[in-house]
Amino acid sequence: MKNHTLLTIVVIASLMLACDFVTTVTTPPTPIVIVVTQLVAVATSLPQQAATEAPPSATPVQAPATVTPELYTPTPSFPMVTPLKDPVNCRFGPSVNFEQVFALAVGASAQITAKSADSGWWQVQVPNGYDQNCWVANSVIVITGDLSGIPTLPAPTALVTDAKLQVKPDSTNLGPGCAGPFPTFSLKGSISVNGPLEVTWHIETEQDGHQPDHTIHFSKFGSQDISFDYTPSSWKKGNFWVHLVITSPKSMYSEATYQIKCQ
Repeated sequence: MKNHTLLTIVVIASLMLACDFVTTVTTPPTPIVIVVTQLVAVATSLPQQAATEAPPSATPVQAPATVTPELYTPTPSFPMVTPLKDPVNCRFGPSVNFEQVFALAVGASAQITAKSADSGWWQVQVPNGYDQNCWVANSVIVITGDLSGIPTLPAPTALVTDAKLQVKPDSTNLGPGCAGPFPTFSLKGSISVNGPLEVTWHIETEQDGHQPDHTIHFSKFGSQDISFDYTPSSWKKGNFWVHLVITSPKSMYSEATYQIKCQ
């Protein structure tokens, strides 16, 4: 009886030890399972949040503002003229008595270089690269730019622009020994100027030299005819020149020739 009781106690003790071992190994405490599950959930959600949402402290990137340039008309640094409505004659001097040297077309412009004493005319530089100035009337142009530094200039002195001469007859035959009769040569020509001017001229011949001086007055640009009758002081065979000589305002001449035959 005593042995049977001892065996029963040993069996019960063994069973109790076996139950404690299984519980400790196979059944982890509940708090550990809960903690692990929460950590996995947090780790899984972090990459999704980073991909879909910017950090709260990040500064938003703004697109650059579009700048629209202002439209404006620049003010020229030097004064200019343009025709008011029709093409404008640009003349050698500040008056309609001077010859036209250039025409400023509608829409074209030219730089102002000077003004007349009465401010009725403006000297401008001929555009398109020509090294020349001319004058336009204030009444037919529009002015832009600052006029404060524009100098005042007097009208230029007009010029002789052309001189022509011819001799009639340009040939004569005096017969054998140049016995005659002896004709008079008629010298005819013209003088042209580009403005009001007084011109002094004379005829000069190869046979008889300087002839008397003459003066022509021009009230405006244009041409005037001249004539002079000439009879040589001696008659001899040959070809001879004759000159129309301008001595004022500037020396120049035009030449013609005549022929004397003796057959």
